[in-house]
Amino acid sequence: MSRDGIAIAGSILVDTIKTISEYPEKNMLTDILEIERAVGGCVPNTSIDLASIDSEIAVSAYGRVGNDEAADFIIERLKQSNINTDGIIKNEYALTSFTDVFNEKQTGCRTFFSYPGASAGFCEADLDFENMKARMLHLGYLMLLPVMDSPDDEYGCRAARAACLAQENGIKVSVDTVSSNAEGLKRVVIPTLKFCNYVIMNETEVCAATGLKARKDNGELDAGNILKAMRHFISCGVKECVIVHCPEGGFYMDCNERTVKSGSLILPEGYIAGATGAGDAFCAAALYGLYNDFSPEEILKLGSASAALNLVVKDSVSGAGSFNDLKNIMNKFDTRKL
Repeated sequence: MSRDGIAIAGSILVDTIKTISEYPEKNMLTDILEIERAVGGCVPNTSIDLASIDSEIAVSAYGRVGNDEAADFIIERLKQSNINTDGIIKNEYALTSFTDVFNEKQTGCRTFFSYPGASAGFCEADLDFENMKARMLHLGYLMLLPVMDSPDDEYGCRAARAACLAQENGIKVSVDTVSSNAEGLKRVVIPTLKFCNYVIMNETEVCAATGLKARKDNGELDAGNILKAMRHFISCGVKECVIVHCPEGGFYMDCNERTVKSGSLILPEGYIAGATGAGDAFCAAALYGLYNDFSPEEILKLGSASAALNLVVKDSVSGAGSFNDLKNIMNKFDTRKL
């Protein structure tokens, strides 16, 4: 089969974003200043960002939703971006997953309250690998997909089984996770790595999965630990590269341990409206760069630019921009040293 495009699989949900004046103390009250509704989860966020970067690339979505109005809202939004939704399964017995996002106005800090819903049942059987036309599969939000995260006697976890099946069918595999407890990340991520071509994670996740701390006691980024964690991932069998993103910038390490780093854009005070979906925006640009064989430096810079565009809005996708938009913002702001 001639393969083309990128498939995004995993978590699909609706975000209700509530901007608050400040986080209250326990048992106290705070004001909700604004309420917005948007698509969320790895699949909508990453696929819409990808389709925005390049409208010519074939993007397909895979996951589970309920048979309800929220599902219709998500599918319609994906179709507006010309994303193939044939791989989205409607579940008659579960509601579409949703997350209430509380976004603190002054800082942009977020807290998530998530309802697992239909996405929780997503599994490798939902991926029709024999008929999947994509050249790359990004499996997103491990640790938020209970069935995929569950143990597998042969592969370690079912996510690893899914990744193996994809590779056996000639599809390159990328994975990412949500931030979770270290033991859970180790149990799910480590056995999956040998079936991955690429790994794209944030600094907290990659370090937690290897028992390290991403930051020093004073909050400063611990680049040494991040690189150590990336080397461990490579030693576990990642076939091409590991990419780590953080507010300060990004790191790239290939399977020969060649390392590149790049700082994020220096944004003016008041620029950031919210950070929801910024990691997915980085991921989408990184996937685009990998798909098109960009250099590591270009991939990291493109990822930071995509994240920066996302930061100017409260939801996870309305800041998505074209390739030219990414280039323009890269030229507009200076880059910090990392």
